[in-house]
Amino acid sequence: AVRIDLTAQESKVGEIVNLMSSDIDNILNAVAYVHYVWVPLLQLVAAAVGLNYVIGTATWGGVVFMVAVVPVYIVGFGMLQKLQKLTLKKRDERLDVIQEVLQGVRIIKSCALERGFLERVHEKRVSELKVLRQLQNGWIFLVVLMTAMPSLTQTATFITDTVIIGNSLDAATAFTTMALMDQLRASMTIIPWCSQQLMMAAVSLGRINNFLARPEVDLTHRGAQANGKDA
Repeated sequence: AVRIDLTAQESKVGEIVNLMSSDIDNILNAVAYVHYVWVPLLQLVAAAVGLNYVIGTATWGGVVFMVAVVPVYIVGFGMLQKLQKLTLKKRDERLDVIQEVLQGVRIIKSCALERGFLERVHEKRVSELKVLRQLQNGWIFLVVLMTAMPSLTQTATFITDTVIIGNSLDAATAFTTMALMDQLRASMTIIPWCSQQLMMAAVSLGRINNFLARPEVDLTHRGAQANGKDA
């Protein structure tokens, strides 16, 4: 960051502070959730094999239902990723105003400009909270959907077995199926939090890459100029 050309960069102090605090924390927090991505997939495969052994062809009813919900996840996570980028951008703007206040606090106090800057900070914070509220509402929807997936899949499996195929559902089959579905409940509960951390880390990593990819200072040219002046 020290070598970024100040004449070419588009960054402000607020963005740099946010990169060094929030974005770095997002990447560090995501490391703890990496293994929660593939473990639920293995549990899902094991549960599907067990269900196929217990209830047979009706298992595909639940599988088809879960596959049908995947586009909802894709669209939802795409929207949340855009909202996450917008949230960080709004936070950059707010931190930039706060940094401006801290740098010019003497002038602000001597000229009695507190109210104007207070309104600017409040406006930036309200704008940030508006986007943050939309982001959290989207996460609530996806968390509820993912948490309810085992029960919904179980219902779809039973409907396929009894209504579509026409089999009779006995107690042993029903309770065994419910037990296998319950094994997925813990995994389906932790997947939303894992997805949230990984998505935030991906957004933060992109912001840091964009910052570091900006033009750097030409140290060779500046060194030549300095030598010419010394001569």
